[in-house]
Amino acid sequence: MDSAEAFLYALFLVMLFFVWVRVSIEFLNNKKSGLKIHGIAKSMTIGSRELQEDAVDFAVKDEGFMLVLADGMGREYAGRISSNLAVGTFKSFFQSMNVWEKPQYYFQQSFSMANQKILNELDDQYGGAAVAVALVRGNKLWYALAGNVQIAIFRDGDLISITNGHTIGALAMDKWRKGSISRSDALRVHENKRIYNYLGQDGFKDIESMDEVELKAGDSIILMSDGVYDCLRWRDIEDCLKYSKTVDDTVYKIVELVNENDGHDKDNASVVLARL
Repeated sequence: MDSAEAFLYALFLVMLFFVWVRVSIEFLNNKKSGLKIHGIAKSMTIGSRELQEDAVDFAVKDEGFMLVLADGMGREYAGRISSNLAVGTFKSFFQSMNVWEKPQYYFQQSFSMANQKILNELDDQYGGAAVAVALVRGNKLWYALAGNVQIAIFRDGDLISITNGHTIGALAMDKWRKGSISRSDALRVHENKRIYNYLGQDGFKDIESMDEVELKAGDSIILMSDGVYDCLRWRDIEDCLKYSKTVDDTVYKIVELVNENDGHDKDNASVVLARL
């Protein structure tokens, strides 16, 4: 073996060593987290509306999974078109990208592309969608949203909301915390649930996001449209999560509670749930 061959062989061994180290670290990290997917399910109801304008889906890779829910709005079919475009875009990006290297880049690109697709498709017609997406890998959760889709974690019998959302009320409370408005002014509009930020707007750029929320074995991650959490008591949703044996049974029971509610103006209601 001459010197050139020896150098190439040595370089190959070094590269092989670094690949082995990276795979070993990944294996140990996954083993350390000890979290596995015990089930993912979704369910929807049209409520008392004429059209289903929500869209919901999930996708799974070897490394982790993605949950996405879009709540459409607009005239005629604009909301339905918007929500389906958004969910399709997020799923397509998830399947084609290595989202784990830079989750925030995935969020930024997906929100930007989905927004542009909605604008192009609707042209001058009013429409859009509130969207939330969650990424889970090992024991880490990343999420991003625009609008009022709720993301929550169910842990040890308690359902904990981890998002604020882009409603007028949430914006007022944020401004009060920053000292820009008085507490009395913030409280005056605290219950205002009208959203001010959603996909389908020129110049859209505002995303609520969070990096690396730590998860524990037994946790459930749930995404809900306002047709669920505005219709049901938080305690009723917790009971469904607590006493249902499977994720399919859980989402079915949540949606059935919405269907059984006596309200005459029930919105579309959608939920997607993952249990670790």
